[in-house]
Amino acid sequence: MSISKVIFYFDGADYEIQCKKEDLFKDICQKFANKIQKNINSFIFLYNGNILNFQLKFKDQANLTDKKRNEMKVLVYKKEDGEYMCPKCGEKIKLNKEKIKDIESSINNLNEKINGVKLLIESIIKSSSNIL
Repeated sequence: MSISKVIFYFDGADYEIQCKKEDLFKDICQKFANKIQKNINSFIFLYNGNILNFQLKFKDQANLTDKKRNEMKVLVYKKEDGEYMCPKCGEKIKLNKEKIKDIESSINNLNEKINGVKLLIESIIKSSSNIL
């Protein structure tokens, strides 16, 4: 079984982690986090512009070129508390929490109205079946 490597680019430095093609990315990324002594959950890992799937093995996630070279390059971004980042470009996304609360409230109101209409329809159906 040949040895592969994943090069993690983080904060202007690169960190090389050796692995096997059968290793899950959950474990490979954990080795990186251990190496820099940080919590794995505080990072976003990107490969080819997409978020890494921790449940896939090296051999399943690597593209054809990287499989032949036995090497993958992964971008690592630190998650900011309370902020979201675009997984494609890494740009911070600012959410308007008041708007989100307004939307949630509207959805709850709609659900209440829908449930009221359902009850009304059931009542009409019950009444009409009693007449027949």
